Amino acid sequence: MPLLQAPESLLKFEYEVETKPRWLTLNIELGNARLEAGAILGIVANLSGGAGSELNMFVRTTRDDEFVDTQFDEGLLGSDVPSVRVAMHQLAQDSGSVGATGFHTLIIELPFKKFDLDLREVQIFVLPAAHGLHLSDETLGRFS
Repeated sequence: MPLLQAPESLLKFEYEVETKPRWLTLNIELGNARLEAGAILGIVANLSGGAGSELNMFVRTTRDDEFVDTQFDEGLLGSDVPSVRVAMHQLAQDSGSVGATGFHTLIIELPFKKFDLDLREVQIFVLPAAHGLHLSDETLGRFS
């Protein structure tokens, strides 16, 4: 997949799938970290392209040559025009990313069709559980 010249962009490409591959992804290495239950992983991206597509994402965590994937609850929505898109995921206690230090990679699944993406800026963050933010609705069960 050739990258296009775009000095104002981090990454710009377009492609058309002729033969369906096993996978087609954009991988962003996050490095070694210890993630805790309740922490929120987030991505803020200024992008254009992929109109009508939702880019699903997951974090692959590797420890001792074994890996586990943690799927985001939401993806990044494509757009015809430059737009800021946000996706966040709160880590559950049983998430494979939680626990001992591991090497984490954010994997963005790309569609198996004609597709273009112009990624102008990306911020990836972890908001620790201690900050008290919850992505789901408050329920009485949370207080028990």
